Amino acid sequence: MEYVLLMAGSITHAQRMAAVLENRGIRSFIARAPEGTDPRGCGYGVRLLRDKAVQAREILRRAGITVRAVYEKTEAGWREAAL
Repeated sequence: MEYVLLMAGSITHAQRMAAVLENRGIRSFIARAPEGTDPRGCGYGVRLLRDKAVQAREILRRAGITVRAVYEKTEAGWREAAL
């Protein structure tokens, strides 16, 4: 399974993201960002299945929640993804 990380601005923001997604039927987990990623944020976000990422971003956008960045895992490590 392929996962992505939707990065938040704070741990509280990540918790809110997870709650909104859970209420809409998308399972996600609060996760710490891998080292070297997201220098702009707090280092927390939500991890979810890649095939749910576009839907999750739209749900969060409608809820007024900003996703700071999206990261995906590659063979070379984590990289910022364009979704």
